[in-house]
Amino acid sequence: ILLGMNDAGYQAFNEELLANYRRDMTAIVKRLREETEAKLVLLSPTYFDQQQVPDGGADHLDYNGTLIRYGDVCRQLAEEYKCRFVDLNAPLLQATERLRIRDADATLVPDAVHPAEAGGMVMAHAMLTGLLGPPVKRALKLQASGKSASSGQGEFKLRAISPAWDNETGSVIA
Repeated sequence: ILLGMNDAGYQAFNEELLANYRRDMTAIVKRLREETEAKLVLLSPTYFDQQQVPDGGADHLDYNGTLIRYGDVCRQLAEEYKCRFVDLNAPLLQATERLRIRDADATLVPDAVHPAEAGGMVMAHAMLTGLLGPPVKRALKLQASGKSASSGQGEFKLRAISPAWDNETGSVIA
């Protein structure tokens, strides 16, 4: 579940809007818990790149700081309802900061809101890193070409590829 960018109203922090978000996210999580067997993953709102707003974005004063608070709500709900949580904001922010060491105009979010392809890679890496844990061990049933199934114990290791950028320099790897 990824909500929040629009919920904060593109304005300075507003406690009432955050309370509405908390109420609505809680209702979504509770309903899904009660009515489904879905494995829930709560995602923080992504990074808002203030630098990309024309005229300096006076109307969006520290909007990313507001979004971080919304992500904190998701983190708290994930703990309370025993869901997974993945922070998408921090990896985008950190990658942008690293890129800006070399190029002050660099961005992963060219319109301030929607990540570009490189930003998508950062988010994909964050998702894979956040969701993949230790090797999975579980009973395995196999069935091939209509023949009877056999079962056994297996171990599966899932690995994420390395990020598409150099963590030390912040440079994009072609």
